[in-house]
Amino acid sequence: MKKATWLLFFGLLVMAVMAMVGGCGSSSPSNTITTGTTTLTYIGGATEEGQSLKFATQAVTLESIFAFSGDIVNAGSIFKALTNEAGAGIQYVGTGELSSVTAAPASGYDWHSPYGDPYWSIAAGQLFCVKTREDKYVKIEVTSFENTASVTFNWAYQSSGSRDF
Repeated sequence: MKKATWLLFFGLLVMAVMAMVGGCGSSSPSNTITTGTTTLTYIGGATEEGQSLKFATQAVTLESIFAFSGDIVNAGSIFKALTNEAGAGIQYVGTGELSSVTAAPASGYDWHSPYGDPYWSIAAGQLFCVKTREDKYVKIEVTSFENTASVTFNWAYQSSGSRDF
């Protein structure tokens, strides 16, 4: 009887250890990704204001396009991104659907978009990647753009710091 009890106890112990080990490991990128759809408006005029978006908090704020606190701002016909010495900024990565961007580029980010030329307008179907000042990555798909007044886009924010989506 004692032998059967010990075998049962040992079997349960092995199963418990296996269950704990099975739950360990690295997290997949999908559980560190936040997605959303946002519309940012550009006011312009003497105040040169536009709405900015901070991806980590999903906060939209109306502020100066020259001194904004979000990661990107609608500056009329372009996105502007906050930059720093670590290479934060925005980069045009093509056209298509958000799901086609599987990884953000390692470098090449700038303070404005698209194509590094402030005179090219944002257009529906364009894809961008953003590297935030906190070294996090975002991919953006423009879904509509209305004559500099507003831009609507789908986005995915990778909070782990990985460039993979």
